[in-house]
Amino acid sequence: CGRAKADIIDVAARRKAMGDSEAIVHLIAIRRGALADFERMAQGGRNVIAAAKEAGARRLLLMSANGVDEGTTPYFAAKRAMERAARESGLAWTIFRPSYVAGDAPGSVDDEFARIVDKAPVLPCFMGGKFEIQPISRNDVPPASPNAAADPQPPPNTSHPAAMHRYPAPEDLGHP
Repeated sequence: CGRAKADIIDVAARRKAMGDSEAIVHLIAIRRGALADFERMAQGGRNVIAAAKEAGARRLLLMSANGVDEGTTPYFAAKRAMERAARESGLAWTIFRPSYVAGDAPGSVDDEFARIVDKAPVLPCFMGGKFEIQPISRNDVPPASPNAAADPQPPPNTSHPAAMHRYPAPEDLGHP
């Protein structure tokens, strides 16, 4: 399993990075920015998927986000656009949907979440409690991707959460 780095907007750079890859793993996302930044994120995802097809890849693994179906922010709109492109690509695809990728670096989602939990008397209820909190450690993302890409019988066009642990929505815990 090799790694390649390329500007997702630059067609020539994408082609060079894809080479003759059999599987493409797309993990790019931003959490904050202007509407144009999220539109660029969505276009970059579509560009990567198109380049994967051009390169003859057979598998696509896309990191998306839990709550993408209900989310109303530009972030979720960009993730929906990338998922739609994956589903319409003709490639065998797997979409990972964690609620967040946890990391210990300053400014990471985990760091921000920890600051909220430290200050709040209760845990926040994301998206009105419509989905489970399904974090995945940033250390678990690299091993999960090649394992999914190497599956000789990939589940055709199946999206699933990438979480190692699932924390139920409030109604599953008996709370309103």
